[in-house]
Amino acid sequence: MKEIFTALNNVYSGQDAFVKHIILLTLVTLYMIDLSNIWATIIISLLCVILIGAYSVTYMHKFLNNNEDASLPGLKDIRWNALYELPIIAILWSIFYLILTAFYVLLTIIPSLIIIACLGRAGILIVGLAFFTAYIFIFSLVKFALMKYAYRYDIMHAVNPFFLLNLKGAVKPYCKLLLKYIGISYVIFVIWLCAAVPILIAVLGIDALLTPDKEILNQYSNILAIPITYFYIVLWDFALPYNLKDIYNEKFRPQIDYNYF
Repeated sequence: MKEIFTALNNVYSGQDAFVKHIILLTLVTLYMIDLSNIWATIIISLLCVILIGAYSVTYMHKFLNNNEDASLPGLKDIRWNALYELPIIAILWSIFYLILTAFYVLLTIIPSLIIIACLGRAGILIVGLAFFTAYIFIFSLVKFALMKYAYRYDIMHAVNPFFLLNLKGAVKPYCKLLLKYIGISYVIFVIWLCAAVPILIAVLGIDALLTPDKEILNQYSNILAIPITYFYIVLWDFALPYNLKDIYNEKFRPQIDYNYF
């Protein structure tokens, strides 16, 4: 766990770190709050996601090219071209994820049906957890694509998923690291849940929770979800890429350096 705390320390240290995180928290808040107009909500949410993504790849660019300073970059350093380049990467990798998900389902459908038939509801839970875990492991691979893009800000290095074949030999440390992040995320969720439920009871009352006004309950739930969403973004979009740096430098960076020099 030491490497994770080191990464978090880097993210929360440096010049104007407090201001940077207030701005990041503001973007998360705008993303989480529902507006009266659904289209305004969608547009603002998408814009916030793209801005957070742009800031994340700017941070990747900084620590991949500067071994002495791994604190968050200044807002003036944000790669604004990422506002249209990241959606392109997201669309292409979404197609790749759909293919991988379909392959995973076809590969595991028979064992899954056997487990469900034998264990019933417990089997459904086991299959669901296995799928969720596999999805996290697959989904997190996009961090390497974003790091390839961020290193030289070259979108062509991020759109070809076959570079992941070079991950061979580093799968074990990659999986061990992700398991640690999943464990921390689970602990944070339990702590948040233990805090959020009493707050909801105190604010709305038990009767309101049993027979809730869905609109009011959703509003309060979204507000209470802001802190944990913010921390998950810090954890998975900023700390995790920093911890993946060694694997990236060993497996993927030489290819880019060779192409450039």
